[in-house]
Amino acid sequence: MPKTYAAAYNGIQYFGNWVYDGTRRYTSIQYSRCIFTFSGSFVRVYFNTRPDGGMAKIYVDGEYQATVNTENSENLKQMLFEKTDIAGDKIHEITVVSEKVKSRPHAVLEVWSFEADAIVNYAEYMRDLKLREYDEIARGVKKTSDPKTWKKVAYKATCPQGGVKIKDRIFTKMMADNNKIIKYDFNVPFYCEDNGVDEIYGGVDGPGWSHFLPASNEARLLAGAYNFLLWEEDAELRAIGEKIMADITARMRDDGYFNYYPESESFDDDVTPFSERKNYDRVFWTRAMLYAHNAGNADGLHNARKMYNWLEKQPQHLSHMVCGTNSTNAYPGLPLMANSEVGEDSDMLTVQKYFDQDYLLKTLADENSLAVVNYPGHQPHCYALLIIEALADEYRATGERKYLDALMGGYEIWRKYYIHIGGTAAICEVDGPYPPGSYYITTGHNGETCSSVFWCLINMRLMQLFPGEERYAKALEESLFNAIAACRTAEDGWTRYHVRFHGEKEWGRNWNNCCEVAATMFIPTVPSYIYSADEKGVFVNLYIASDYTGDNMDISMKTEFPYNGKVELTVTPKSTEEKTLRIRIPEWQTTAVDIYLNGEKQAEGKPGSYVEMKRVWQNNDTLTFAFDLSPRLIKYTGDDQPRDNSDRYAMLCGPMLMALTQVRKEEVLPLRNRLTIEPTIPRINMSPEQMLESLKEESPMHYSVDRFKFVPYYAIDKEYFTCYPIIEE
Repeated sequence: MPKTYAAAYNGIQYFGNWVYDGTRRYTSIQYSRCIFTFSGSFVRVYFNTRPDGGMAKIYVDGEYQATVNTENSENLKQMLFEKTDIAGDKIHEITVVSEKVKSRPHAVLEVWSFEADAIVNYAEYMRDLKLREYDEIARGVKKTSDPKTWKKVAYKATCPQGGVKIKDRIFTKMMADNNKIIKYDFNVPFYCEDNGVDEIYGGVDGPGWSHFLPASNEARLLAGAYNFLLWEEDAELRAIGEKIMADITARMRDDGYFNYYPESESFDDDVTPFSERKNYDRVFWTRAMLYAHNAGNADGLHNARKMYNWLEKQPQHLSHMVCGTNSTNAYPGLPLMANSEVGEDSDMLTVQKYFDQDYLLKTLADENSLAVVNYPGHQPHCYALLIIEALADEYRATGERKYLDALMGGYEIWRKYYIHIGGTAAICEVDGPYPPGSYYITTGHNGETCSSVFWCLINMRLMQLFPGEERYAKALEESLFNAIAACRTAEDGWTRYHVRFHGEKEWGRNWNNCCEVAATMFIPTVPSYIYSADEKGVFVNLYIASDYTGDNMDISMKTEFPYNGKVELTVTPKSTEEKTLRIRIPEWQTTAVDIYLNGEKQAEGKPGSYVEMKRVWQNNDTLTFAFDLSPRLIKYTGDDQPRDNSDRYAMLCGPMLMALTQVRKEEVLPLRNRLTIEPTIPRINMSPEQMLESLKEESPMHYSVDRFKFVPYYAIDKEYFTCYPIIEE
């Protein structure tokens, strides 16, 4: 028997700009959304049609279904959408999204009711599943799989851990700044001790680090130093890395415990209820020790193994680990160890027993858009990305399909609903909730740097698991050239906690926050993503001027990308065998790309693919091609829409997000305002088509229009700006 649920029912979730008068839900602002989750084989949506009725797009399980028009000469309750062929045992969701009606700017969309077999209150559903599974975890009785059934999954192509020298103008400076900061910070007194000085929360400036995350600072410097040493020798960095590792070795107990703080604080929420120490520190120490091993430190693997030998013998603590605060921060550590040279079955058995959450894995696999915002417990939702990263490594360690399904489903949720135009992860650990598709470009807590780092680490894994699928390299490219390039201040290279898109960029400072830890670790890894290789040859993934030395061939890449779309690759083979060079043609490229070999057209590349060039390569074989970096516009669809329904757009040139400058302070929407006041936003009084035609290129990647200038977003430092101006006649 079908059941009807009125729009005011508390299980229906509303996001954006809705008005509720006690019985009715309506909106006149575009991109407002409501989501109804249900079970069964059918769903129907009823609207109140009215003379000023608006438009809406309807999606079922993320797939577009129809556009409905609720305009009518009289007020009537009408069924305007029905779907009766829904199958499967998953929970389904139907999403209604309000559309702008240009001829009627104040048109009203009024949802009346939904009809289905049964509604599912998604927040309560997630909470119930969590409590049931957390009870099993807390009692230590959660089942694990049999290691005899595991089948390790090898990367099909691997990113290099040496042999790349970058020569571009963006990332060489970033790496040099990072290098400088590591050396400076290492010499700050008490750089990783709890000295009682808290510079974050009102303490005095001076020598010493915040006591909030003292130990992860050690991992930050260790990881940053050794990641740089993969590509270039530096005696001072080598000495820093060896000193830190020697300190770890010296204080490590025989059982493997070595933290700065008492063992009880490693787990006990009663001691440090909101501390990230016990989770964040462990993961970053794991990363740093494995990086140290890759760069030649003999103690890296040994110390990492001892650390986990201790952890895995703590069932009294592990039994409430994932149930505590910020536990997601620790999730990737054990899977990282499982796939290392000293990995053991116990690593995966421990993560399966104490960290895996099967209810969450299924929710992610089903690609339900509400999985992230309704992830229960004291878990900063941006750190759900660490679960996605862990799933990739769990799949590699076991070959179990449930990990792959959850990985790919979780990836799609983030790609569709939580990654900004330009590749920045949208949500952070405070100032939420962050509903799917909300974005909130005008809040100060936006685009947390470490979230974008985690997004890059996920795409790096997927690029190696599924080489030749262009979208993972595209995602990496967008994040690197925008979020990562923008996270450092221009003058001194300090880390920004958030990479804002509107108003003023956040100041940077060496204060040992989580984003500084992640950025310092990650920036020196950039050379590893430009190329990857398998036994057949080499993939060219990113266009960053560089020299590559590989097993199959050496490549010299000459380019001024992204300031110029021309690329030249010169190949030096290592044998007389036939090898394949795969050249990425970015999805943002609007037309096919002609590829020339030694001056003669050899192939044509389709956007969103890799072109395979298979041959017996000769010394100094030269490939040339060019990308179109012409400006293009993408409409902003987030929740903080102008109250007059004006359209905001981002401008991109290739992968580069552009910023509108020469903006007056009074034209900037206050960062913390989202929905409550009529914002003043820089406006270009032209249609999008007219604006693109009116752009004047003053220099590469610098455009002027009207009284404004567009420059690369990463280059913005202290000026007022927006990445999302109104562009409308």
